Amino acid sequence: MSVVKKNQVFTLCNAEVNLSTQTIRHHDGRFEHVQLKFLEVLYCLAQSYPDVVSRDKIIQEVWQGNRYVGEKALTNAIWHIRKSLHLEHSDCIQTVRKKGYRLTQKPVVKEEQLLAPDNKEKSSGLISYVGLVLLLLSVFALAIYFFTEHTGSSQSVIMPITTSSGREAYPDISSDGKKMLYYWKRNNENQDLFYRDIERIDLPPVQLTHDAERESKSVWNLTMDKVFYIQKTWDYLSCRVVSLDLRTREKKFVGQCHPDVNPSIAISNDGTTLAYVGNDDHVSSVGVYTLDLQDPYAQPKRFSCASNCEFSDRDIEFSPNDRYFLMTRRTQLDEEDLFLVERESGESKRLTIGLQNVQGVAWHPNKNLIVYSAERAENRGAYALNLDNNEVLDLGIEGFSFPKFISGSNDIIYHDRRLRKFISTLEIEKQSAAIPFPLINSDYVHTNAMYSRATKKIVYISNESGDKELWTASLNGTQSRQLTRLAGNISFPSWSPDGTSVAFLLRHQASDETSIQIVDIETQEIKELTPNGLNEFLMPTWSKDGSSINVSAALERNDENFNRAYFKINIKDSTYRLISERSGGYIIESNTSDTIWYSDGNDAIYTASLSDPVGTEVRLIEPGLMSSAYSWFKSADGIYFLQRYADQERINFYAFDTSLIETVIKAPLRTFSNRVPFSFIDKSNSLVITQSVLPKVDIKRLSHPVLND
Repeated sequence: MSVVKKNQVFTLCNAEVNLSTQTIRHHDGRFEHVQLKFLEVLYCLAQSYPDVVSRDKIIQEVWQGNRYVGEKALTNAIWHIRKSLHLEHSDCIQTVRKKGYRLTQKPVVKEEQLLAPDNKEKSSGLISYVGLVLLLLSVFALAIYFFTEHTGSSQSVIMPITTSSGREAYPDISSDGKKMLYYWKRNNENQDLFYRDIERIDLPPVQLTHDAERESKSVWNLTMDKVFYIQKTWDYLSCRVVSLDLRTREKKFVGQCHPDVNPSIAISNDGTTLAYVGNDDHVSSVGVYTLDLQDPYAQPKRFSCASNCEFSDRDIEFSPNDRYFLMTRRTQLDEEDLFLVERESGESKRLTIGLQNVQGVAWHPNKNLIVYSAERAENRGAYALNLDNNEVLDLGIEGFSFPKFISGSNDIIYHDRRLRKFISTLEIEKQSAAIPFPLINSDYVHTNAMYSRATKKIVYISNESGDKELWTASLNGTQSRQLTRLAGNISFPSWSPDGTSVAFLLRHQASDETSIQIVDIETQEIKELTPNGLNEFLMPTWSKDGSSINVSAALERNDENFNRAYFKINIKDSTYRLISERSGGYIIESNTSDTIWYSDGNDAIYTASLSDPVGTEVRLIEPGLMSSAYSWFKSADGIYFLQRYADQERINFYAFDTSLIETVIKAPLRTFSNRVPFSFIDKSNSLVITQSVLPKVDIKRLSHPVLND
């Protein structure tokens, strides 16, 4: 007999578990928000107490029998449940070797939920009355909540600091807590550095730089007469760390950085040391460098590992006492975590596991608390990490990016950036100009759309479910259907020629390896290709007969002259053969011949024949014209590709018959997604593209009870 019924609140190990609210209330009254899947696992065990529940049964009930996801997810869920119930109660859930799991303590259902069947009718009137009273109390409570949200100090308060058009980002506060240094990219103008008085936001900002270069992150020095900032050339070919004397306007280059990353910069609280993420003439990999600001002849010193490194350092901040660095490190390609590093010894302590794309860190000046921004399924949020107990709190601030504490205050200044992507079609008109029309557009992120001529549908990636998953939809954007439930990092979907399957990439967080997956449209069954000796796959595409996958991959052998190439992988047995020694993007194979078209790491496009010897090829589009090796597509008459300029971007067309390039459409920068392939609908002569809602980035001030307690 089931001890616990679905959605009943029960107590286990001195903690109250509530599936409806997705919370665990501890004996001290503290509430903890828990992922739904974790609680569903716990309910599955509670419903079967005291019996052992097999892993297969739990995976069937919680993950609908998807063993591919469920095997790893179940182990992760058990670990998180035990952690939520505290380590001293970890024996509440017993692992039974080769069988499954069981609860060792009986879950106790709250008495008011145990109404006997013959009492239900008698109690219905009372329940209705109580329900009405609770409803009125709830309305009253909400009124109080909204009142305190605006008038009390127990709720978070957000105040805008900048509201101008364009993007205002990367704020830094002066040592007196009054002046804010920031970058402003005005519409159709160059991006420059400005500062303004945050106590008099009605006053206009003061412009500090006036050039064609691209300034970004910056910091004040302690005496507020000098600023240090990151500057990239307009063509993104080089990156420098610059010192600007505000009295003399003298500029000095003090370090170099990598133009392909978003370098961090920080200054110690005593004002003696500058730290930044960069590189040098001897070490090409990015890392943290320090510069002694007390010595005018000092040269930058590399703090990070220089070779055979386990991590790649990306963001940096000083502790309030300057003894430690707070760093973010790329532990894997899609995993970036927080580390505490002692400056003198270099010893480090890992603070988080499994974060993705950390977008700024800050250290509370008066508490052992770290505030950071992190992304999940392309949504940015604010989090606070208590260094005393490693507890992480979600501050509930959407768009939270690159925080800095205001000197002499517990308030934070940050920039608010909420990027939304959607799918559009652009009809190629020869007689008149055209603009893209939205196809899949909502409050969620939709990207990577590919069209199937066989099914007349598109497949795309969306975070509508809370994770990046594959979806399909009709050509008018309706009949959307979720295709995968992997809760992983999915990219580059590609239809099979007959429209029965979709190939895509899946990055595994545990191993940081990519694999080629193929999902059946009807059954949603997933198969993984396992070509022995190949890894680091890029975008997969299909052969014309649907029997193999063409893909750029790395070969597992020590040969610097032959590290990555294009291969054709047989779907049945995962055997493969070399088809081009170039690599870096993706291949399109002709439907009627052995001709292929492919891009490389230099953003050039080539054509070749599969029947010719490897290396026999013709270059069609020169290196450097395309914005990336992915943003292109071949039609019957030519190749459409995205090209970016200093102040705009264009979709261009390369004609096969004339070898000439003409512009199809001009747009502001960041209108179209850069590393996303195009697709093409022959019947309507339309491109399928991923667009971005041009982000309106503003700087805001946050006062939050977690920071003030």
